[in-house]
Amino acid sequence: NAIDVQSLSPWGNVTIVANGDVKAGGFGIAGEVLSNAAIGNLSVTANGAIDGLAGVLAQNFGTGSTTVKTVGLVNTLGYGMYASTMGGNVSVTTGAVTSTADTAIIAKQNSASSANVVDVTTNGAVSGATTGIVAENLGTGAVSVIANSAVTGTSGSGIKATGNNAVSVQVADTVSGVNGLLLVGGTGGAGNISVTGTGGFVGSTGDAANIKNNGSGTVTVDISGASSSTGGNGIFVRDSTAFGGGDMSVTTGAVTALAALRNAIDVQSLSPWGNVTIVANGDVKAG
Repeated sequence: NAIDVQSLSPWGNVTIVANGDVKAGGFGIAGEVLSNAAIGNLSVTANGAIDGLAGVLAQNFGTGSTTVKTVGLVNTLGYGMYASTMGGNVSVTTGAVTSTADTAIIAKQNSASSANVVDVTTNGAVSGATTGIVAENLGTGAVSVIANSAVTGTSGSGIKATGNNAVSVQVADTVSGVNGLLLVGGTGGAGNISVTGTGGFVGSTGDAANIKNNGSGTVTVDISGASSSTGGNGIFVRDSTAFGGGDMSVTTGAVTALAALRNAIDVQSLSPWGNVTIVANGDVKAG
């Protein structure tokens, strides 16, 4: 590994800053807080490019936060970035990230009892051989993904966002994959589901965007870019709880579902009182 830092301290922080380019046959940068009793925070900043078998490994097995920030291109065979905690906040901010054989960005909070959040912001194109971006929170905190450039998942989803409370995804460009977006939120929680932006979603054999609310919050989809799927549905939204799902509002640009027996916009609510509003601001076509 080019930079490899491990700490067994129960309270110390780990901070890594690389101001030049990083190149390695293994990990570009590996930083780990190894004690599950640790309260220290883990921070990795790379201001240059990273080229390695894998890009950044930032694992905090304690309850402190994990923060990763990259500016230059991260170009790897394995995952571009893996950031995790066992209870703290996870924050990932990147430029362009490319993985030619794995997922580009993984951000996870792994404690079921934690109310802390997972935030991912990308400021360059993201491409993964499997999934583009995975953002997952196993606790009760929110999940947020902001993609300011295109995101591609070749054999998986473009963006996969999963949480037990509020989940929000904001896109400024095209997000493509088997499913362009795969979102599950609200499981056991009351947080709202939000998918917004000027971008759109493209699915190959799956849906352009597949959005599921398992909680009592609202669902808002407001995207202006074109969305399409070759083999699945276009915009597919479900409110799965019969115990008080909130209002559902879906606003789209053009939406196309090319396969037979698939729907361009497919929205269903099980709520006994929630309103459902659909506004299509572009052409809508189904096979």
